[in-house]
Amino acid sequence: MAHEYLATVSWKRGADEPFSDNKYSRGHTWAFDGGVTVPASSSPLSVRLPFSKADAVDPEEALKCARRAGSAETRSSSRKR
Repeated sequence: MAHEYLATVSWKRGADEPFSDNKYSRGHTWAFDGGVTVPASSSPLSVRLPFSKADAVDPEEALKCARRAGSAETRSSSRKR
């Protein structure tokens, strides 16, 4: 069975943030097809503050959560058999 998952990544550079000097916020949002919007950013370990947002989800955290959720789902499914 094929599944389709949709998400939109939105980012907007401030008028006072030139793109060419790399001194712009990496803060953005992830909007999922179920209606949830999550604040996201590059990790402060990758892009120093204040150009990243410590209070937002970073891609590495999201990947780890997705892998764990998939693993929990697999364990749950195998117990039902």
